[in-house]
Amino acid sequence: MKNKFFQLRLALFLGIFFIYSQAIRAQEENTEGQEATYIHGDFQTDAQYYFYDPKIGPKFKEKVGNNTYLNLLYDRGNLSGGIRFENFQPALLGYDKRLNGTGIPFRFVNYRWKDLSVTLGNFYEQFGNGLIYRSYWEWGLGFDNSVDGVRLRYNILEGIHLKAFAGKQRFYFDKSPGIVRGIDAEFSLNELIPKYEFSPYRVTLGLGAVSKYQADDNPSYKLPENVSAISSRIKLNHNNFSLEGEYAWKSQDPGETNNNSYRYGNALLLNGVYTTKGFGISLGAKRIDNFDFRSSRNANLNDLLINYLPPLTPQHTYRLATLYPYATQPQGEMGIQSDIFYNAPEGSLLGGSTGTNFAINYSRINDIHRDSLFGGARDVIRFKSPFLEAGKKTLYQNLSVEMSKKLNSSMKLICTYIFIEASKQAVQGIDTKSDIFSHIGVADLSWKFKPKHTLRWELQHLYTKQHYNSWAMFLMEYQIGSHYFAAIYDEYNYGNEKKDKRFHYPGATIGYTRGTVRISISGGRQRAGVFCVGGVCRVVPASSGVSASIIASF
Repeated sequence: MKNKFFQLRLALFLGIFFIYSQAIRAQEENTEGQEATYIHGDFQTDAQYYFYDPKIGPKFKEKVGNNTYLNLLYDRGNLSGGIRFENFQPALLGYDKRLNGTGIPFRFVNYRWKDLSVTLGNFYEQFGNGLIYRSYWEWGLGFDNSVDGVRLRYNILEGIHLKAFAGKQRFYFDKSPGIVRGIDAEFSLNELIPKYEFSPYRVTLGLGAVSKYQADDNPSYKLPENVSAISSRIKLNHNNFSLEGEYAWKSQDPGETNNNSYRYGNALLLNGVYTTKGFGISLGAKRIDNFDFRSSRNANLNDLLINYLPPLTPQHTYRLATLYPYATQPQGEMGIQSDIFYNAPEGSLLGGSTGTNFAINYSRINDIHRDSLFGGARDVIRFKSPFLEAGKKTLYQNLSVEMSKKLNSSMKLICTYIFIEASKQAVQGIDTKSDIFSHIGVADLSWKFKPKHTLRWELQHLYTKQHYNSWAMFLMEYQIGSHYFAAIYDEYNYGNEKKDKRFHYPGATIGYTRGTVRISISGGRQRAGVFCVGGVCRVVPASSGVSASIIASF
């Protein structure tokens, strides 16, 4: 009865919203010199019908899964607002079952007056690099940690930008038990100091603070009810060079994810970039120590994260390279990353007659060094860790080299080699006794054999002696103009030690795109794995079935 009442209210709301928007548009057609009204948004539905496949998985109670959302946004002058309707009935495999249901978990209204912006309802925000606060929405992960409350943005002076907010985070179709509050200030020195306004050196400073409140309800521990995190950052730019750094500190925050440790937390992130014509290089480094920050001390996995810890590892897109992604380790990691890009010009030794592009990435993440502490009141801290000393344990290492070359006017070739070392700790959900060492090769060839007709082939191979051993993959994609596309593919775990587990994972996709609408239908097997976006991951079980997806914006 409750669900029917909700659906009736939703239908009534959408109907009134549509009629109102049409009335506004009709009025504007007959009115000149007034502010325009815009109604826009986007929509996506992903549905799958599951087949029972005894070779790769158990029977599923639910034969059909569906994830759907609709965003409706309104803009008129200084006033804007919107809602997002979501439907998971039930959620697709791999998504948290607490998403199952229907509701409007995101709605807001915003008003801008001169240099002041006020938002009531749900919002997304970020302070600096996100070390102490970032709220965002990632549909592919089923992740949404928006805050429901109030947010202010105010430009006090030219070059001083303030942000402040307070509220509770979304927790599936509910709210977090803790209250989150924050304030951030950013200063552009070139705007504040007139004589440096046109200087080639650009300097930006930032300061942020975030706190959470949650009542102490644990009889076994004396838990801090207010937990604070602060950060400072700097960004320098000069012509082709930029350098930025951010340091953050967090007060005692015992909880589920750190085994109720009273240890203080800290995080450091550094990035430098240099670019010139045909060449670019970036260097990054980070250190994280006990910096898991949530609005509930009892939360784990991806629940109620207040902050975001950049992974500092490449986000691979080729299928076999995604077998072993990296999940950020908030309890302790130290890492470095370097990217080099070089465009060898036409006529050079490396460039040949058409020029060649090269991209090299190296990244390595280690555990932090830990010295155990025993005796006295320091037991609750558990260990000490020298700030600049890395641990001996390698959590993740990546070396990738990519060469992209146009062979002639109709053909382009991309060749990639990737080496990945990953520990079980860093690749959650992988059952293996030792670290994984994998070598991946990819050949990606595109051929535009006639106007508006393009064929693309991918050949991928992964060699490893750990986990499920070696894999091979083939993909062929056919694109007709900008509207039609089709693809077939097959992943084959031919190296599995258990011969009866050497499965093929074939599949096919057809689709149609027109304007802002994209429709696709797929069918086949999907292997089990870990799907990650920016170091935040979810486990995807193996399945067989047919799926359909519709994406549209208006």
